[in-house]
Amino acid sequence: DMSTFKAEPIKTSGKRKRELEERVAQINDFYELYRKKLRVTNPNDTEERKSASDFLVRQTKTLRNEVNTYMSLGFTEEEALDRILPKAYATVKVASNFLWKKPHYDVQLIGGILLNEGYASEMATGEGKTLTAALPTYLNALLGKGAHVITPNGYLAKRDFEEMSELYELMGLSCGLAEERGKLSEEEITAKVIEILDAKLDKYTETARNETERQQMIFEFLRDKRNAADVAHAKNLARVALTKEADLRRKNAYQADITYGSASAIAFDYLYDDIATNVQDMVHRQGNPNFVVIDEMDAVLFDDATTPFSLSGTQTDDE
Repeated sequence: DMSTFKAEPIKTSGKRKRELEERVAQINDFYELYRKKLRVTNPNDTEERKSASDFLVRQTKTLRNEVNTYMSLGFTEEEALDRILPKAYATVKVASNFLWKKPHYDVQLIGGILLNEGYASEMATGEGKTLTAALPTYLNALLGKGAHVITPNGYLAKRDFEEMSELYELMGLSCGLAEERGKLSEEEITAKVIEILDAKLDKYTETARNETERQQMIFEFLRDKRNAADVAHAKNLARVALTKEADLRRKNAYQADITYGSASAIAFDYLYDDIATNVQDMVHRQGNPNFVVIDEMDAVLFDDATTPFSLSGTQTDDE
């Protein structure tokens, strides 16, 4: 559903320009206020980091309470978020400045405002798209319904998740990564087989004089035809266990306040949820995606959209 997506260009001159400038000024005023209240500057100092986190977590709780208060008074979610936007964006700017000495520039604040309004925001390389995306993502995550950041591929999703999760967690929000679905690697299976055969391998390698020799003996055990039945059984158990672990990680990622993932990973998870036979097998939250920021939207919505996402399976009698 792209009913809230606005593709038409907007003019940032005249009245609209003044509105954006006023919004940016409000954000920067709150930023200066919060920065003075924070009174710490070193993220590598344990005590200062804890002090910063305590302050930012309180900010997040306060903003969530304000959203709920506005909604209890009859404001829509969109209206409630719009009212706290300057405070929320200032909070993210303070957190970014504390962690990385990278407070948001005005152009990034404007980009964040437009993204929250449903517009596509074009930014040049080096203007800080990743930091810009954090603004509306944090704001909408305050609703407690989850917010997604979608990237063109799994590499970018993992990179941005690893970089930005520190920022969100410092402010008291959880962050998850929706993994790509794919074939289990032999390395993963072998590691799990060794874990499953732990007792037998411990006995088999008890004469090993060092770790190198122990690893060699394990390798010989796995290749010995006399152990083929045990290894085959362990491989089957390993595949089942690894699949369950991946499903649990995937489900936990979607239960987080903010979820990073590639377009294909999130789309296929949505399709798998659609054919799930019980609620326990579903990974997305009910009603999600609630809010999404799409990185490189031209690639995701246009270039990659030429390839449809589809699943195949066996039809049952009650379908």
